[in-house]
Amino acid sequence: HSRLGGWGAVIVASGAWAVVHLQYDWYGMLTIFVGGLVLGYSRLKTGSILPAIVMHAVMNLIATIQVEVQERFFPV
Repeated sequence: HSRLGGWGAVIVASGAWAVVHLQYDWYGMLTIFVGGLVLGYSRLKTGSILPAIVMHAVMNLIATIQVEVQERFFPV
């Protein structure tokens, strides 16, 4: 329950979370911001936190697989 409303809270939280990740370039930060919007949308649409948790876990799994493929098949 925010004075900004549901979407305002989602946008502010997504933006803050993206800015915290300064170790990434602008594309990585934009990806985090958009991911936060998607997770927030799922929370607002369903009224439950569980879909957002599951989606976040899948996003982390995909990122882990991407890193492993990069390291294994395309080492720097």
